[in-house]
Amino acid sequence: MKKEQFTLYYNPKNKILYQTWIGFMDSEKFKKCCDEILSTCKKHDVIGYISDSKKQSIVPKEGIEYAIKISDEIKKCGVEFEAHVKPDNPFGKLSVLEYYEQKNINGGTINIFNTIQQAEDWINSSRKDLL
Repeated sequence: MKKEQFTLYYNPKNKILYQTWIGFMDSEKFKKCCDEILSTCKKHDVIGYISDSKKQSIVPKEGIEYAIKISDEIKKCGVEFEAHVKPDNPFGKLSVLEYYEQKNINGGTINIFNTIQQAEDWINSSRKDLL
């Protein structure tokens, strides 16, 4: 599924959902994208996702709060791992770090990386189904 500032791709071979975020998005648009992620996780056997935020700007606080709220529903779908690729934009970094800190407080297997490859390697090395 392709959006103006958001792409979503599920790879059934490695069971990873890939997201790409570009630029700024208002809260409502960001929430709709989060809903698409949840919907995709419900439809497919997703074990983890990689959120490529390299080109993402700041996320409004309401958007971060919503993402944290639905992350429990995403986890119930069988998603064990959340990997985030750090934004280049300093305000984008703050948004990802705020989400990351809240998720760590609430529990979850989440990590932040510099590249998609590092994120994939982490998910694949952590997967119980591959051991």
